[in-house]
Amino acid sequence: MKTFLPFDSLGSFIIYTIGALAVFFTGIIAAMITTGVIIMADTVSGIWASRRRNEPFRSDKFSNLIAKFFLYQIVIICAHAIDIYMINMPIFL
Repeated sequence: MKTFLPFDSLGSFIIYTIGALAVFFTGIIAAMITTGVIIMADTVSGIWASRRRNEPFRSDKFSNLIAKFFLYQIVIICAHAIDIYMINMPIFL
């Protein structure tokens, strides 16, 4: 049975998928990098402030860094998807 997909093999499917993801992330890559830099600066300043106050370093607080990073990146991606696919979309087709 003939398929109606725009690719012939798995290799072309992967190339199309990578291309689609590259186009999607092109508009938000600067925001994602900036957010990552700001999170790292916040972490470094927090560690520096805790050392000045002679507080012990706790790994459970440091693990919040990973959750914060992924949460902020997911919010940026979702906001971009909403902007592209819902706001710029005509209300009545």
